[in-house]
Amino acid sequence: MASPQGQLNLSPQLADLRRQFEACSEQARKMLTEFDEASLKQRPPSGGWCAVECVVHLSLTTANYESIFQDGFGRAVKGSEPYRRDLKGRLLAWIMEPPYKHGVKTRENFEPVNVASARQVLTEFLESQKMMFARLERANGLALDKVKVASPFKQSVTYNLFSLFWILAAHQRRHLWQAQQALKNLKK
Repeated sequence: MASPQGQLNLSPQLADLRRQFEACSEQARKMLTEFDEASLKQRPPSGGWCAVECVVHLSLTTANYESIFQDGFGRAVKGSEPYRRDLKGRLLAWIMEPPYKHGVKTRENFEPVNVASARQVLTEFLESQKMMFARLERANGLALDKVKVASPFKQSVTYNLFSLFWILAAHQRRHLWQAQQALKNLKK
């Protein structure tokens, strides 16, 4: 059944995940409109990505997980809550949560290159968030914790689809926190 906004009524656990992604959208919107273009594109003196590059990375990540979600949804049977995250999924999400102590090298297809204006980056990120919302709607009514998917970073690392949503939400918080730190370090 559709809600007044035209979205499917999500189960409580999926609605909670949607709120997490919406909070990330709002955080990115605020950051990318509050600071000037030069600050958003300035890398921190200690190294690492600038604020805009962090957000580009999140859009790339969402796009690169599309085939993993499609494969998982294609293998999922009908099911309902309560969903449970598996051990690897809980651990990966926990590691991703900010503040984090160690950076992780990413794969080339997840690297931000040729970064556009902050306005364009925000538009692309918000579009990628719509993809996440569509995935949550597609997941509604499926046995998400019964389908394993492989990490695009290491094929031997698998976790269930429900865990994947949590990992990606934590990943967004991680890189938005990283972006805020990059901006904070410019003020010093």
